[in-house]
Amino acid sequence: MVKLKGPLGSAEARGSFGDSAVFSSWKGRSYARSKTIPTNPKTPMQVSTRAMMAFLANQWSTLTEVQKATWNAAASNAKIPAYNQFISANLGRWSELRAPGRKDPATEAGNLPSVDTFYAEGKTAHAELAADWYDLNNAWGLLIFRSTASGFAPSRSNCIAIIPLTATGGPLYDDQGLEPATYHYNFRSFTTDGKLSANLGQVSAIVT
Repeated sequence: MVKLKGPLGSAEARGSFGDSAVFSSWKGRSYARSKTIPTNPKTPMQVSTRAMMAFLANQWSTLTEVQKATWNAAASNAKIPAYNQFISANLGRWSELRAPGRKDPATEAGNLPSVDTFYAEGKTAHAELAADWYDLNNAWGLLIFRSTASGFAPSRSNCIAIIPLTATGGPLYDDQGLEPATYHYNFRSFTTDGKLSANLGQVSAIVT
């Protein structure tokens, strides 16, 4: 639930979403940022939340006007801009390990992408991830999970990145700032309507 302070029902609306997000405005434009926790700003859950927030903030401008309009009713009831409602509702879905949706409500429908192969190549202090796809279908994004334990279960606590899927193959993500070790990666894709795939398979990389 969004808790608001200051003027309501405009781009000046401010507030927070639980312990995860803060909504505010700058030069008349509303925006969302993750809530700072000074004691440890890089806990796994903070990394996960910020990854989803970054994805959503970047994707709002790619929504069609029809898709954006679906957020107006709930935004009006909450007395916040549609952009804030889009962020808030999808962060709520993410808190339950459910994928975001472009429209309200998310129908959890659509055809997931057809994956061929994932790749992970260890480098010095980072690992490069790539994939080949048969067809993106209705894919919107990809969740990337990492662990030093093989056969791990993907969860919000080990999700390190959420990226849009816009091509049928090639580089996915450069996982930087790693200590020397063997890292294992898993992936889950999701559609524009919030349908989440099963685990797509583990790959590993030796980082030096």
